[in-house]
Amino acid sequence: MDTSGALGGLLPDPSSSPRCAPFTADLGVDPAGTAFAAQLVVVIEVPLPWPKPVNEHPIMTGPMALMRGGAIPTRVLAAVAKTEVSDGMVFVVAYRQLAGSATMSRTSFELPEAEVTSHVARLVSGDEPNELAMVASHIDKAGPAVMICTQGSHDVCCGELGDALAIETEDRFGEVEVFRVSHTGGHRFAPTALTLPDGRMWAYLSADDLAKIFGRSGPPVDVADKCRGWIGAARGAAQTAERAVFAAEPWAWDDLDRSVEVLEGPTLEKTHWLVGVSGGGRRWEIGVEVVREIPTITCGALGGQPAKPARELGVVSFQEVG
Repeated sequence: MDTSGALGGLLPDPSSSPRCAPFTADLGVDPAGTAFAAQLVVVIEVPLPWPKPVNEHPIMTGPMALMRGGAIPTRVLAAVAKTEVSDGMVFVVAYRQLAGSATMSRTSFELPEAEVTSHVARLVSGDEPNELAMVASHIDKAGPAVMICTQGSHDVCCGELGDALAIETEDRFGEVEVFRVSHTGGHRFAPTALTLPDGRMWAYLSADDLAKIFGRSGPPVDVADKCRGWIGAARGAAQTAERAVFAAEPWAWDDLDRSVEVLEGPTLEKTHWLVGVSGGGRRWEIGVEVVREIPTITCGALGGQPAKPARELGVVSFQEVG
């Protein structure tokens, strides 16, 4: 695709071969609204090496096919195996969020490889995770966790930057459960991660950022510009608006049940949304617009080509209305 006209001078020098994540960071791209949306995140430990795409792995083929068309929005990820299981068994972790709730509950279980798809199907259908108590090793465990994209076969930035972050996180935060997971989307923002149980996705993340997030040290605004979105809200304008409230409030915002709804959408004449965000008995109306088109380049390719245009969103109005 020829993007030279739409993106003007933002494309890399034709003689260069930039990496996508440093290139995007140098452009100062705001990652707001780029998180996936899900009420259920299923993580399946899969031995390395992984194929590209990872859904071609025999363990992943069935569960990945269940992501679309289920009763609740779902994301299925592979994770580097770190749990000791018996031969022929697979370890699975499911994080489930009831609609609008503040945090996600955790359920883990060990089951035969042949039964992984059927049990994931039960989760996707809306069955409560605790109904899986009949399987071999069922554990409910509270505590902080982070899923870091480290899949180098998908993108070298995730492989290098994500793996380095995972190593540092394991060294610094012994109380935090670390998952090295497959592609979560947005590799141009590497290192990328999903923190739990708050359900927030992050861009350009560092271990120092994680210290603030898990320790709730300093105000949220200190890290809000790295938040891609809360996965309980729809991708795009809804996540961008919810993040604006997150940035304006103390950390207790992440403990509140909340709702996010698009009140007005864009038209052919303008790219503007009005979004309502409610939580803790309060309500905001937030205007979101496309602030610029930016290139998504091919990592490490000459001139970043082929490149495609992406939209950067920004908040243009913010009003508490109740």
